[in-house]
Formats: sequence, structure tokens, C-alpha cells
Amino acid sequence: MKKSFFVIGAALSLCVSMSTQAATQQKPGLWASTVKIDMGGGFPQIDPAMLEQMEMAGVELPFAKPVTTNICLTAEQVAQQVLPDLNDPQSGCSSKNVKRDGDNVSGTIECNGDIKGTGDIQMSLLSAESYSGVSNFNGNAQGVPVTMKTEFSGKWLGSDCGNVQPIGN
Repeated sequence: MKKSFFVIGAALSLCVSMSTQAATQQKPGLWASTVKIDMGGGFPQIDPAMLEQMEMAGVELPFAKPVTTNICLTAEQVAQQVLPDLNDPQSGCSSKNVKRDGDNVSGTIECNGDIKGTGDIQMSLLSAESYSGVSNFNGNAQGVPVTMKTEFSGKWLGSDCGNVQPIGN
């Protein structure tokens, strides 16, 4: 269940990793996309010292701290100016009514699989080299109530993607 929520959060950050018609156009190249998921009262908070000890022991907790992933966008992908479809077959979640108005993106998330519920997405392209946004989701997973807030941001690292493959390849 936790993995599915991380997939949804990561997909949200990709919502703005593709450019659309707007005042600002993102730069092609390597981007760092950071996702921070807050599961509200559904999961206990971990003391930072305990978290550090757990990490040193090799224990990974995907909701304990922000996760950053590198994403590569080609010049062709940026030029296509199409918002991605954020479907996740594993969770049964997909994006709906995703729209861009200037440098702002909004939309909803609907989940009808193992996870059921709805949420909203709000994002702003801050410049050609950065974006930030937030989503909120309410529903249930396997009968357990879920309230999730996801904060995401991205920053352009440079024109060379190195060994990071472009999105969709």
C-alpha cells in the first residue's frame, strides 16, 4: 500500500516535468524532482535520531523523508507541450481534468482500484528552471482511511542528462 502512494506522489511530480503552452517553457535536460509525502495521522512520525539509526542499519522508509529522483527531458519532449496522463494501473489511480493556465497546473486524481478516493493537484512553474506544487488526497486503501498531502518540487540541473534515460523511454 505504501509503495502505491509513493508511485502516486512521484507521478504528481511528473505532472510538471513536461511542458505545455504557457508563458514559461521548461529547459530540456536533467531535472531533480523531489517528493515529500505526509500521510497525516495514519502513520506514526519517526524521531529524526531513530530515523538516522534505522537508515544506518539499512532500513528504508519511503514516507520518512523527501525522495529525490533525477528525470531527463529531451528538447523534443519539451517542444511537444503536452501534459502527461498520470495513470497508475497498480493503484487504480489516474489524473482527470488536468489543465494549465499560464504557469499554473491544476487537476484531480481519482482512484478506483485497491485505493479508492479523490484528490486535487496544484502546481506552479516558478521559472524555466524550477517548479513546485502540492496535492491532497482523501480515500481508503484496503479499508483503512487515508489522508495524504504530497509536496513536490523540481529544479533544473543542466542540459546533459548523463546516463539518465528520458521519460517514457
